[in-house]
Amino acid sequence: MRNRKGAALPGAILICTFLMVVTFSVAYLVVHSATIKQIEGIQGDQHLEFESAYRHFKANNGDMSAFSSDSFVYSTLADGNVKAVIAKNKGAQMRFYAIHDFSSGKTLAYQTEDFYITVKEGHSYLGGLLLME
Repeated sequence: MRNRKGAALPGAILICTFLMVVTFSVAYLVVHSATIKQIEGIQGDQHLEFESAYRHFKANNGDMSAFSSDSFVYSTLADGNVKAVIAKNKGAQMRFYAIHDFSSGKTLAYQTEDFYITVKEGHSYLGGLLLME
């Protein structure tokens, strides 16, 4: 009879430890899932904001002076009728860019990730078209 009473304490400790591990695992998964959803929502909002900025850019013939944003700093590049709008975050990292040819009305590039930047003779070209300096 004493053997059974002596085994109950380690068994209770194991069950409590198992319940704590399961509780922390479930809590971690819930917090992780909520964080991922929040990040995806922010990224979706940023994509929509850049799309709005690009529409403004095309409608105003490349002028971004009247467009304001809390998320990004917008800059433009131009080479004749080929112009680009660049969205950088507050840390000056490029997040999005689009290149538009105003003479033909065509969008030459619209990049939201994996930016295409070429280097020719020591100079960087956005989309292989516009000098970035």
